[in-house]
Amino acid sequence: MKTNYIKIALALLTAMPMHTMAQGTNDGLGDDDIDIKSLYEIVTKHEQKSKALKLYFNYGMSNQTMYDSRNGEWNSHMVDRYLKVEMIGWLTDKLYYRFRQCLNKSHEAQSEDGFAKATDYMMVGWKFNDHWSIQGGKKCQALG
Repeated sequence: MKTNYIKIALALLTAMPMHTMAQGTNDGLGDDDIDIKSLYEIVTKHEQKSKALKLYFNYGMSNQTMYDSRNGEWNSHMVDRYLKVEMIGWLTDKLYYRFRQCLNKSHEAQSEDGFAKATDYMMVGWKFNDHWSIQGGKKCQALG
């Protein structure tokens, strides 16, 4: 009977998406890498002292121009690529979270984990020290 509980616990731990990192201070947030003042800080001239919530809006668009050699005409149009909202924050000195949702993708669950393709990040993490942290949840894979 005791081995059944151990098997169930191991199955639950392996089914839960976890990510352990030993890559220095890479806690998955990336907002401390650059020194950019928020719109709130610029308008009110007050420094943001809390790290509980940082809200970002990401928008990408492009212009496509094509030449049709058959009739000698040029066509040009603007294309909206993505609109994303992202919330990042530290709840304590050790516990942090990240959520990023793409607003122009389908919001229906499409995979085994039940998340939509529009959800890039929905994770929490615990930072043990400057070299070790553990994260769990949904993360997108950044290659490049």
